[in-house]
Amino acid sequence: MKKILMTLVVAAMAVSANAQMYVGGGVGLGSSKWDTDGAENVTSYKFIPEIGYNFTDDMAVGIAFGWQGSNKGGAKAFSMNPYFRYTFMKQGMVSVFADATVGYEHAYSNPKYNGVARKSIDTFGAGIKPGVAFNVTDKFSVVAHVGFLGWEQLKLDNYVGGTEKKNNYGFDLDGNNLSLSLYYNF
Repeated sequence: MKKILMTLVVAAMAVSANAQMYVGGGVGLGSSKWDTDGAENVTSYKFIPEIGYNFTDDMAVGIAFGWQGSNKGGAKAFSMNPYFRYTFMKQGMVSVFADATVGYEHAYSNPKYNGVARKSIDTFGAGIKPGVAFNVTDKFSVVAHVGFLGWEQLKLDNYVGGTEKKNNYGFDLDGNNLSLSLYYNF
């Protein structure tokens, strides 16, 4: 038993000596005025921490968690998105990569889909997210994801007891589907 344990410890040390971890993520805060539901000012928030592990200069794995919601009249949501990242181009301080990702999001507390209130909305997805990293220093990077290519399924639970499912397939690459993150590399 000691030999197996020592072998695992030495293997873990060897892998971590050649690998590099990173932490980061994004945040969002917004305010809007609504004339419905008696809410005058609605403040929404988003917090998406992320942790990852670089196996080589070109390959990494990671996971992003997300929490989002608002103070009045809106849904709350939790998401989890593990990914495999492949960097296929590096030029100076800029890297271009693609994340192969699977994801899950659960929205609750009266979320709306197509203007209809639901009990909850569960979203499952898989696809590719292209991105660009700008390495400001050896330790800090600004990362942008633009778009998504893949599949998404929504499971909508109605208040009347029924469940609906909707499948989406496609490619979405525009400036409205942009996310920015800040990474710290160990």
